[in-house]
Amino acid sequence: PICGTPLDDCHKNAVCTDVRPGKIVCYCIPGYAGDGKFCTETRVGFTKHVYNVKEDAMTAEVQLIVTSGAITSPVTVTVEPERDSADLIDFNKKPVKVTFQRGERGPKVVVFDIIDDKEDEEDERFKVSLSSDDSVGLDEPAFVNIIDNDVPPPPIIKFTELIYRAPESGNAVVGIFVASGKVTAPVTVRVTTNIDTADKNDFDSTVEDVTFQRGETGPKFVEIRLIDDSVDESRENFTVFLSSNSSAILGRPSSVNIQDDDEPICKTDKHDCHEFAICKDTGPGLYKCTCMQAYSGDGKTCKVIAFSFTSSVYNFKENEKAVVEIQLERGVISEPVTIEVRTIKKSADDKDFIAITKNVTFQAGEFENKMVEIDLIDDDVIEPTEEFTVRLSSSIRVAVGSPATVRIEDNDSKDAELCGMDIGFMLDSTASMRDCNFKKEKDFVKELAGYFQVGPGATHTSTIVYGTEGVLAKRFNETESLKDFKTEIDNLPFQGGRANLDKAMHLAASAMFTVKNGMRPNVPKVLVVFNDGAQKVITQSAKEISALLRKHEVRVIVIGIGEADQDLLAQIVASPEDLIMVDRFEDATPNLVALLNRFCLKGDQSSCRILKKKADLNIGGCVSEKPVEIGVCGGHCSSFSNFVERNGFYEMSCGCCKTKTKVTITVDLKCSMNTYQAFNIKSAESCSCESCEMARTIDVQ
Repeated sequence: PICGTPLDDCHKNAVCTDVRPGKIVCYCIPGYAGDGKFCTETRVGFTKHVYNVKEDAMTAEVQLIVTSGAITSPVTVTVEPERDSADLIDFNKKPVKVTFQRGERGPKVVVFDIIDDKEDEEDERFKVSLSSDDSVGLDEPAFVNIIDNDVPPPPIIKFTELIYRAPESGNAVVGIFVASGKVTAPVTVRVTTNIDTADKNDFDSTVEDVTFQRGETGPKFVEIRLIDDSVDESRENFTVFLSSNSSAILGRPSSVNIQDDDEPICKTDKHDCHEFAICKDTGPGLYKCTCMQAYSGDGKTCKVIAFSFTSSVYNFKENEKAVVEIQLERGVISEPVTIEVRTIKKSADDKDFIAITKNVTFQAGEFENKMVEIDLIDDDVIEPTEEFTVRLSSSIRVAVGSPATVRIEDNDSKDAELCGMDIGFMLDSTASMRDCNFKKEKDFVKELAGYFQVGPGATHTSTIVYGTEGVLAKRFNETESLKDFKTEIDNLPFQGGRANLDKAMHLAASAMFTVKNGMRPNVPKVLVVFNDGAQKVITQSAKEISALLRKHEVRVIVIGIGEADQDLLAQIVASPEDLIMVDRFEDATPNLVALLNRFCLKGDQSSCRILKKKADLNIGGCVSEKPVEIGVCGGHCSSFSNFVERNGFYEMSCGCCKTKTKVTITVDLKCSMNTYQAFNIKSAESCSCESCEMARTIDVQ
């Protein structure tokens, strides 16, 4: 037969069928179209990324077309509107199904109802997404902009105060602002004065015009000149009111109180209170000065109150509670002062402590120190000493000292019982690692191994050094102790040459991680790859081998050193946390040790088991008012076999964690119009490892 041989020229997305000796027929698989020798993915998408519709149009139309390939059998696509800045009160959220028959390309028109309200609002939009149970590719979602058509109400313009006060020797300043509504076109407001107990000899009655441009809200200020006389008189007042030829709604008049020159001392510059003190008249010619909040003194002299931590560094064990202490460093508190204490992540993060933002209040006259507790997270991870920062701040103008550092000392013994794992090291031995760099790399690997129990029944190690070629220097079943491992690393030869990750990754997949060479099927497996930037291209083969290693439960972690290209190396890891970019080898220690230990904690937390998950349900527009707890199967099953070579291909079959038994749970969901409807959902009751019923093959030659 020709199919499956080098003579098979069917497309990778086609099925080859031997119809007779020397004759084959190629058929594109579902979701692809073509003659079998060339197959193009069939995709459906919107004609535009953004559709615009006026709110009073009542409906919005979007169009679907076949953007690539061809429809070879009926395909049904669901067009589902989703909230964005527009809410459910702005459009109908009901999904619409659209079917493309064989040969059809569209466009297919889908109509959604738009709700025209009377509210003046910003333009809003909702998203339309595609989904399908058929074999078809789907393009990105589109958006529908709803253009508001409502006329805004006229703006309401008012004085900023009901009563203004001004000394006779100065000028009165009144403010005007837009209290509500929007200014959509220039609006001119006239400010006019009118006598009351004050007459024309007390103030300048000149009329002032104030203009608000489109979008302005103010406040805008008008200065009214007061006439300072030598007459001893009581307080007087006059009225200011607004008028306008526009449609603006104007507020009520305000009053301006003129304070006579012979006011008490605190209203003049005759007192000697400090600039940060409050002057209070206590009688004719008498007054009292009191320092403002956040200041301390006799009122004639006021100094800012200061708070600080009692130490610049606090040290705690991981299993203790961190306690930082705040002291009144300077001054006397006359009014309550609130200090905010906030934690800031550094090398310690939210896996090491519970972040806080806490207010601490010192009452008037209080001087005792205040304690703030911070919960530390005691894990089973062996890690270096880590630290985070605590910082003081206040909404008032008190002085606060410098931040303090909290250091967390790990309490986990390096001899703690771990689950044991297989760690493969792939050391960069290219020409760019000459001189002392290769030695630094080896020293780092030796130091790293000291965090784990290397030996039978614990952690096993295997080593590859790579340059132009890769060499499997040590197998998993050849190292008996940490001492042996360090000796083996010291004796690793320098390869030189150009970086060839393809061959090194191939060697890891086909030789390092094999049962024959000591790999254990039922323990966590990790491949740690070192690269200093000499590799300029990651080939498809290397990416596929890395993906296949992960399928085989081998976690690939990459350490990029110096000038290594982060975007390039990211192509062979599964998640950003598996790529550690550093300038020096030793900088990678905290993250790498923590990552490996989380992967290998006692109890094998990744085994196939029931997990309780709380989910927000949304079924046909009916939603749960609070999360519903359901059972799901999670974790990993040990691989049933290792990589097996068949005719130049490497194949892997695996076990999957699947639901064994289910139970039915009845939940009441809230639907439209505040109605409720009961739904039955399935929840996993037990789990088991079963065949995934799949095989993955790649050409690694």
